[in-house]
Amino acid sequence: MSLFPEFDAKIIEKIEETNDQAQVLFATVERGSSAAEFASLEPTYNEVLGGLSAVLLQVEARPQPETSERLINRIVGRERIQDLCRESEDVPADDPRACFLVVTPSALKEARKSISEMRNAHERLGLGPVLAENYRNLFNISIEQALTVEAALAVSAGGI
Repeated sequence: MSLFPEFDAKIIEKIEETNDQAQVLFATVERGSSAAEFASLEPTYNEVLGGLSAVLLQVEARPQPETSERLINRIVGRERIQDLCRESEDVPADDPRACFLVVTPSALKEARKSISEMRNAHERLGLGPVLAENYRNLFNISIEQALTVEAALAVSAGGI
């Protein structure tokens, strides 16, 4: 009986691969990049965004243990906790997977949002060094959460 989903090596590999691609993108724009330079980097943005979307689908399709759902259902004040989870994760009211104990899906959504916003800013106005670093920091916080959780799942499964 577990509160957490099973470790899937493909998930952590895809997160690591996408993180590598994103870090190369950040290194490319860290000194700033004009809107005119955006076109040459658009394929890289698309690869990173596509990679994040693909791994997010894998994570969301991963079966969640019933024990996790039962625990959430027994917590005192469950309705308020579920409301807070839905607010923080933009989860529809009827989604039974809201507020599970593994944060990987919400972390990947935030990482994707950071890259998407960076892409849009780059295309419209270009990126200065400070703005590029801000996007890197936002992305790194989110991707680190996902990698930490998935690595913990690997250790508990004897995978790392």
